[in-house]
Amino acid sequence: MTFEQIEPTLLVTAHVAVVAWVGARVILTRHPPGSSFAWLLLVAVLPVIGFVGYLLIGERPIGRLEQFGKVVEGLGELFGGQKR
Repeated sequence: MTFEQIEPTLLVTAHVAVVAWVGARVILTRHPPGSSFAWLLLVAVLPVIGFVGYLLIGERPIGRLEQFGKVVEGLGELFGGQKR
């Protein structure tokens, strides 16, 4: 078997894996149904753009932003800044 014969199989396998991973994340994070369908459709049609887009803006970062704010506030106090 040559690389030219294996390459399409690898691409299809990678595509299925990406769609399955994003699908599982969308279901587990309980997005609204319209949003879930849109993410799955985007990743299925444009896998690279959809995957990167989901990683950048698909998750709800509310908890992480609050935690980041507390860390920044703590660093400010540590280095002599005033608490807001």
